[in-house]
Amino acid sequence: MKNSLPKPPRPAEKLLEFYCDESLVEEIAGDMEERFLDHEEIHGLRKAQWKYWLNLFKFFRWHTIKR
Repeated sequence: MKNSLPKPPRPAEKLLEFYCDESLVEEIAGDMEERFLDHEEIHGLRKAQWKYWLNLFKFFRWHTIKR
């Protein structure tokens, strides 16, 4: 049996890659995944996924959008 870590919602990750400047994607995605894993451990998978989406929308700023 495989013990794999839960993954953030794939559509949210794709949206991040689509709108975010290439120089920031890796850093932001890594930070968000860490927060996702913390939330999953504390609150469970469903709430962690919801919070991932919420955090994604908080990153919508003019300085993070692709130009």
